[in-house]
Amino acid sequence: MARGAKVAGMLRRSSLTGRGAVALLTGLLLVALAVATRWWALVGIGAALVVLVLVEVAAVRGERRLVATRTVEPLVVQRGTPARCLVTAHLPGARLPLRREAVDLVDGVARPVPLDAPRAGGPSEAGYDLETPRRGLVTIGPLVVRSLAPLGLAGVVREVGQVRQLRVLPRPVRLDTLPRGTRRAATGQDERVELGGTDLVGLHEYVAGDDLRRLHWASSARTGTLMVRDDADPALPHVLVLLDDRSASYRDDEESFEEAVDFAAGLVDRAVGDGRHVRLQTLSGQVDVDVPARTARAGGPPDRRASHALAEVALAGSPHVASVSSRDLDVAVLVTGEAVAPAEVAGVLATSSVPVLAQVEPAPQSPFGAVGAVPAVRGASAGLLAAAWEVVHG
Repeated sequence: MARGAKVAGMLRRSSLTGRGAVALLTGLLLVALAVATRWWALVGIGAALVVLVLVEVAAVRGERRLVATRTVEPLVVQRGTPARCLVTAHLPGARLPLRREAVDLVDGVARPVPLDAPRAGGPSEAGYDLETPRRGLVTIGPLVVRSLAPLGLAGVVREVGQVRQLRVLPRPVRLDTLPRGTRRAATGQDERVELGGTDLVGLHEYVAGDDLRRLHWASSARTGTLMVRDDADPALPHVLVLLDDRSASYRDDEESFEEAVDFAAGLVDRAVGDGRHVRLQTLSGQVDVDVPARTARAGGPPDRRASHALAEVALAGSPHVASVSSRDLDVAVLVTGEAVAPAEVAGVLATSSVPVLAQVEPAPQSPFGAVGAVPAVRGASAGLLAAAWEVVHG
């Protein structure tokens, strides 16, 4: 009884293939038929089929657990740049030579991974390229391995290996210039600042390579640690990049929205590269990222928060416009689609000293124009928008 219960439990925990289920059922029927008809020759045939199924079930159940690791290089790429995934599996030995079929799940889509080891217990490596046609987070894993017995009567399916995430950033267009803009004076009036002087916008601890002339002695004495000034040029005004992420503005055209995201990413990159203070907002309120000017001037790694936020932004169904920052609103660029209402353009850019509209239109009548008093550039793609932008602001 105990042995029979053990065999029954093994069968329940194992994955009999269709062939194995047919073989087991046929064997049992032959044994039952032999007993009923006293045709004892059938007992051997039926018993042999049952024994074959049990042997293959025991082989796959006795397999030691496969160990797999996964590396993805790099973990952050721009849209259209492939990444490389390498799967390394240590294949365990088994009582019988097993056939293994493996697939890697990439956002739920199966990618075949050949895992043929040169010897039992040895490592097996398989790599493949990850195409990145869309922005966002790509989930890679787990590795799904199916081990099949030699005759294909039994098999088990296991999920192994860690799960990785690949972040696909937008593909920013190249922009060489941004509007000069204005800065607000202490009196509250707008004034154009051409050059000269710096503003203290923050402090950071001294690191090798910092200019010793920029040491802030008062803070260094107070904290006991060398502190260095983070200065910004007041001739470089703040930039606000407004990305319209409402589906109605693009007539539900996702490709037009992708072009708008790429253009917004180009604006942010240009502002950060110039050392300007830049703020990225979406009209639905999904994204609000503030990149201070000191980030670009401190000599450290570039600030990627805005790019990472743009990697995950998606079209929003709500037509509601969230509140738009009006603090230090100098240059404001609204990136939107062809269906945006003129009243909305005027509303979100009303307090800007230098408002600019960039519209993604599949077939614009002209790359240049205006919506009310707001100058506009138009194009079917981010590249065409950039070309029109350079004509106006270059």
